[in-house]
Amino acid sequence: MINEIYNSLEYFVKNKDELIEKGKENIEFVKKYDLSWERFTKELDNKLKDILENINN
Repeated sequence: MINEIYNSLEYFVKNKDELIEKGKENIEFVKKYDLSWERFTKELDNKLKDILENINN
């Protein structure tokens, strides 16, 4: 696990400018969507409901 962390840090240091730019783009992406806990649980409930309905049919 230590090697994985080290490799990840090394990758970040080598590619930090590109990764930071991608992160900035992702901020705009995330702002466009409702990622609240309430929305997540509602979507999960709907998905489970659909699965149960398909099993029962």
